Amino acid sequence: MIRHLIIALFVSLLVSFNAMAQDAKLIEEAKKESGAIIAYGSLESNTVEPIIEAFRKRTGLNVEYWRASATKVMDRALAELRAGKSVFDVMVNNSGAIHVMKKEGLFAKYLSPAAKAFPKEVVDLEVGPVYRNTPVGIVYNRGSVSAADAPKSLEELLNPKYKGKVVMPDPTQHTTTLQWLASLYKIMGTEKSDRFIQDLGASKPFMVESFAPAAERVSTGETPIAISLIRYTLSHTRIRAHRWTTCGLARCSAPASILRSAKNPITQMAPRLSSTFSWAMRACASSPGWASS
Repeated sequence: MIRHLIIALFVSLLVSFNAMAQDAKLIEEAKKESGAIIAYGSLESNTVEPIIEAFRKRTGLNVEYWRASATKVMDRALAELRAGKSVFDVMVNNSGAIHVMKKEGLFAKYLSPAAKAFPKEVVDLEVGPVYRNTPVGIVYNRGSVSAADAPKSLEELLNPKYKGKVVMPDPTQHTTTLQWLASLYKIMGTEKSDRFIQDLGASKPFMVESFAPAAERVSTGETPIAISLIRYTLSHTRIRAHRWTTCGLARCSAPASILRSAKNPITQMAPRLSSTFSWAMRACASSPGWASS
């Protein structure tokens, strides 16, 4: 599976940078400036770093990536906007946070060439395509909870025997979790989802900043059960999830969000970087093995 992803990634970068060769003059001008392209995002650093390294090798330009939860990235960007001192050039974030910032007028309109490879219904004409839908579900520590005893549905998670044993992101601090809860009516119906959300709050789960620390607490055994991203079962060997406990999709926006005020040559290279992200994610999502992750 890893080999398929690596091949897909490099093929996508080659396609993207063939078009970038036309920007040789802009690249040379950008090299004369001090500093780097600044990227903010919630995408994991180990996913972003190979893309940034390939971009650097092809252009000679450096990229500095600052990562935090979707909400913290949004809060920092909006705080900079209101202070009149925006720092970032390109944003990699989830769709909920992206659209909040879009309403604030933070981004320039930019549609990556990579958008042509996506279905029209998932392409936002201002910020680009939605490149992934990330499954959210129930994960558990295999050393603390047996497969037979693990909750097999969201409703079962409310069983009194699990009280005090569940961790999840705080929806008042984490935009993606709020977005996920708000979308549960699509799979549960409005009345049932409203009741579930109320009962979940009443059960007082342990709250953390985002999906990553929720999975980490399960991995270390601090809390045996979590509402988190199913894919953490791949990176944390002590975490398991029943295949039928996928409980919705947290929709993540494409990283084609460019600071509106970017004017200098080095900041004008930000759209090229966001195109690279889009091509890479599209290729990986289409590759064999990606679906199994």
